[in-house]
Amino acid sequence: MVKPFLRKIFAYLSFYAPKFFTLLEERIKFGVLRLNVKFNVVKESTNLDGNVCIFALYPSVDSINNVKHAIGVLIKNNYRVLVVLNRNKHSKLFEKELNDVECSLLVRENIGRDFGAYKTGFTYLERHKFLNDISQLLFINDSVIFPGNFNKLIKIKLIRIFFLDLIFFH
Repeated sequence: MVKPFLRKIFAYLSFYAPKFFTLLEERIKFGVLRLNVKFNVVKESTNLDGNVCIFALYPSVDSINNVKHAIGVLIKNNYRVLVVLNRNKHSKLFEKELNDVECSLLVRENIGRDFGAYKTGFTYLERHKFLNDISQLLFINDSVIFPGNFNKLIKIKLIRIFFLDLIFFH
């Protein structure tokens, strides 16, 4: 009876212990002190209006084709894409690969993960006064995989918050 319980505690500690100080530092910097994560604008678009997608990415070598396909589907559905790339060892490869793709590209440290990337993208839109020109704002991350022949987004829920329409797709 005690052994399974100890195994669970050991598994929990072995997973979270290495991350503890990193998570604590992030929480203090960005939760308590409310510091903003700095980002670099790698590729900029002058018109982020109409339908805009903030696309949060954490690069992995095998996901670049899925990402390019997803961006293509978004563009076919009249979305302008703002990619927020969370920096890791593969981010330089992604920067090169996305250089020829029709999108804006921001690169940032991976603090706050996807929601931190969404905040960075939203802050960028706010600072550059794009928010008033946006009719629909879509938040997705790189775990959304579009099938190879999938070219049409299906709107399932629309929520109006202030002046933005938030849309959830299936």
